[in-house]
Amino acid sequence: MIQRVIRSGYGNDVMNHTRSLVNGRSLKFTIQTGSASIIRHTYSRYNYSTTPNKPKQTLNERLQNNNFVFKTLKYVQDVDEQQKQLEQAATDSKITQLIERISDNKELLYLLTLYHRECFKLGIAHESIIPVKSRQNNLRFKFWYWFKLKPINDSFWEICHLLNISNHKHGVNFNKIDDIGLLDPNHFPVEFMDQLKTGRFNDVDFRNVEIMLFNKLKFVEPVNE
Repeated sequence: MIQRVIRSGYGNDVMNHTRSLVNGRSLKFTIQTGSASIIRHTYSRYNYSTTPNKPKQTLNERLQNNNFVFKTLKYVQDVDEQQKQLEQAATDSKITQLIERISDNKELLYLLTLYHRECFKLGIAHESIIPVKSRQNNLRFKFWYWFKLKPINDSFWEICHLLNISNHKHGVNFNKIDDIGLLDPNHFPVEFMDQLKTGRFNDVDFRNVEIMLFNKLKFVEPVNE
């Protein structure tokens, strides 16, 4: 807004006049008497820009672009998301990788066989042997959970962690009897478990393994085809 003031000596009449111009200016005249009459010329000019205004960034966007902490947190979130996607991979794929990684470790093969043997005592086995719907989450299962299944399961994954076979320790489901965890016998191929029952897997013989706190396994003789 620009104002120009011109002093003049007109009469006592008051005159107001407003005129709008095509080029975007408005002009207003005010004439008023007084000891020193004043004529005010007021006009405003409007700016019309042909360049579109850029959308304003939000406070969060500005902080993300300029703050190292936010960039670091974004990186951590991306890593966590990738880890979640890996953990959500198909169970069959996890079991295949697990078998490959423990195939030459006697202690892990022994513990897995022992775990499946204790599961069988509870009626928990592969679907083709004992239907999953027949499993019972009773007091016997809860007792076995605390004194058999959980200790064996924890020992298995602790060794896997120490040997860098797996960085994630899988637990035993206490209330989900139809799937007690990744080591549930129903997740493993029947042929693989049949080999474990003999105390041999491929060229690895783990019949002489002894682990404190757990009972000694009795193995069966392999069936000659």
